[in-house]
Amino acid sequence: MKRIRILYLINNMNPGGAQRYVIDLMNALDKDIFDIRIVSLGSRNFFKNETYVSYREIGINKNKPNLFLLISLYNEIKVYNPHIIHTQLRYADTLGQLIGVLTKVPIRISTIHGTVEWKRDRLSIIHLIEDYALQYSNLIIAVSESVKEYIITKRHVSPEKVKTLHCGINLMPFINGQTQRINMRSYLSIEPQSVVFACTAHFRPEKRHDVLLHRFSRLLQRSDRKLYLFLIGNEGPLENNIKDMIQALNLQNNVLILGGNRDAVAEYLSASDIFVMFSESEGTSLAVAEGMATGMPALLPRLPHFSSQIKDGIDGFLFDLNSEDDFLVKANRLIDSASLRGSLGANARKHSLNEYDIRNHVSIIKYYYLGCYKKWYDKKYYSTLNETE
Repeated sequence: MKRIRILYLINNMNPGGAQRYVIDLMNALDKDIFDIRIVSLGSRNFFKNETYVSYREIGINKNKPNLFLLISLYNEIKVYNPHIIHTQLRYADTLGQLIGVLTKVPIRISTIHGTVEWKRDRLSIIHLIEDYALQYSNLIIAVSESVKEYIITKRHVSPEKVKTLHCGINLMPFINGQTQRINMRSYLSIEPQSVVFACTAHFRPEKRHDVLLHRFSRLLQRSDRKLYLFLIGNEGPLENNIKDMIQALNLQNNVLILGGNRDAVAEYLSASDIFVMFSESEGTSLAVAEGMATGMPALLPRLPHFSSQIKDGIDGFLFDLNSEDDFLVKANRLIDSASLRGSLGANARKHSLNEYDIRNHVSIIKYYYLGCYKKWYDKKYYSTLNETE
């Protein structure tokens, strides 16, 4: 049997949830069935040591379109001649669908990871082009119900084309990370009885590290326990601003900025007790899934993207984003009770494995790919048969 050729087109391979998802998916797909290639529009691969899948970089700067590089992308797709082109993130979605049509790629799929890239408060020519290109998708995968609703209502895509599927992720490093807890705490000079909050997020505006730092500062003032906050992330435009804010709030003895690869992140999370995040916009937060997989309860704002990921009082607590008191009350409940953290954390781990394990995800993606391929192949076969008759 000939393998089905799949080309994954993505904006870049910088540190990020969509990029992590693509790497885990590539590594998990059956290579006896699928011939896989990743094409990055950018010119950097943060994950270069984590997969042996065929990889190409185009070097396109989306803010400075270059005709020669667009031609290079066209030729890359034309020569590889994929059966399926699967696009990830905004610029890749648009270029992938349009060039996919021009190169006659039979199956075109887009995964939409969130709404922050696709704001439609004010319609522009660029938005019209993007929405026009999306109509050429055979299948659109939304990573949450809220993203699905957004695609249908704001981007005017037929509901029949859109499926909801949480991103899958390799959770094994986070499940096994608890064995590193004592050593990592010792390495970071964290006292055994201290309570550690962890937030895994790149330093971008929508992640709202500023709100988190102010709330954590208030928490320190009201608690008699030794508290720490790990800000775990690789780069981002606001990293220096966050460092300045830590100094301004006099939090340098309690807040640590940590970075590194997946194994390092898993070890930092293993040394933590409560996962916290204030992000205003997410599709499916893989960072939350990773934190839950380590056995930590989640402490998150009551926003649609987080409310769909955890059950309040079961996997952790949801709080009113605009109420400092609500955050402080629920944070202190977790600080004061190790048994509560343990029971909620155990539920969180189970929930994370059931919903986000890459092995479950791959079986569904494989079903989508094979279903789309069979539909196209049957149509092609019977069309050819009719012509010969």
